[in-house]
Amino acid sequence: LARATAYNLNATYGQHIRIFKTVIPVATTAAEKSIYTYDKDGTVAQAYAEFTREVMQCGERQRNKHESSLSR
Repeated sequence: LARATAYNLNATYGQHIRIFKTVIPVATTAAEKSIYTYDKDGTVAQAYAEFTREVMQCGERQRNKHESSLSR
C-alpha cells in the first residue's frame, strides 16, 4: 500500500511539486523518542540522514541558482 501510494503521488503531483526520492520507513520507536538515540545505525536513522542530505543538496542548488541570478 505504501509503495502504491508513493507511486500515485509521484505520478499525479511529480510534475507540479518536488517529491524527494528518500523513503522513510515506518517505525513506532521513531515516534516515541529520538531515532538516533534508539538506533543510530538502523534503517530509519539512515533514511532520515539520507533525506537530510537530499534536502540540503536541493537548498544548495537553489541558493547557487539565486546567487547566480543576482550577479547578472
